[in-house]
Amino acid sequence: MKIKNLFFKPKIEEVNETESAINKAYKALIDEIDFEDIKKMPDEKQEVKKEKNTKFDDKKHYLGHRKRLKEKFEKVGSENFEDYEILELLLMYSIPRADVKPIAKTLMNEFKSIRNVFLADHESLSAVKGLGDSSLNFIKAVYEVCARIAKEEIKNETLLNSPEKVVNYCKVRMSGLNYEQFRVIFLDKKSKLLMDEVIQKGTIDKAVVFPREIVKRAINVGASAMILLHNHPSGDPTPSKADIDATLNIKKAAALMDIKLHDHIIIGKNKHYSVRINNEI
Repeated sequence: MKIKNLFFKPKIEEVNETESAINKAYKALIDEIDFEDIKKMPDEKQEVKKEKNTKFDDKKHYLGHRKRLKEKFEKVGSENFEDYEILELLLMYSIPRADVKPIAKTLMNEFKSIRNVFLADHESLSAVKGLGDSSLNFIKAVYEVCARIAKEEIKNETLLNSPEKVVNYCKVRMSGLNYEQFRVIFLDKKSKLLMDEVIQKGTIDKAVVFPREIVKRAINVGASAMILLHNHPSGDPTPSKADIDATLNIKKAAALMDIKLHDHIIIGKNKHYSVRINNEI
């Protein structure tokens, strides 16, 4: 027994010394830790909760902006709105879950005016980031409303006495097109609107018009007179020789059927040309 104790005693003392060293090191490590700092450290769950709250606050702020814009519209009216704010207000109804202010400002930067936004073609509008099919359809629907309001202005008018209203309607319908379009306003015996119809769509620089087809259509709708309309995508409404020749040919064909041609109006960018006023028919 004594021999055994003599054999294990050095080993036991060595283990005790090792444990003592470990305990000292552990105690020193504990002494270095600042438990007050640990209490201040954010809990992971708290961080997740905070992040969620932040997102909610951002959303709440965004909804608040919409509410304030609508209240402003109701209180002060549209006349005190910037153009981009009107677009923003409209886009809220086609894009219900996004910040539409940047989209509205992009539209104004790209197209330079609110008028150009609504006259822009589908391809140009679809290139604007953030605009989907719903927004494109909404913009075009608003434009159509404006065009129909302009048409209502001439519906019950004696059009020969209201040439400015005819021109205004023509501009709404045609001045933003990037291709040539040929329309005819058919009139009854009292020079009131019977029908407004697109006769021909052309390329960017040419519309082919057949006098026989125009006169045939006038007979079918019971028209007594006509006003011809077409646009120049270049923006310059000055008629070409082909424009004048086509006008004269249509006038002659219509006269054979006792149908009068009152005018041919060419629409450019922010201006127009009346063949009748310039004494070319």
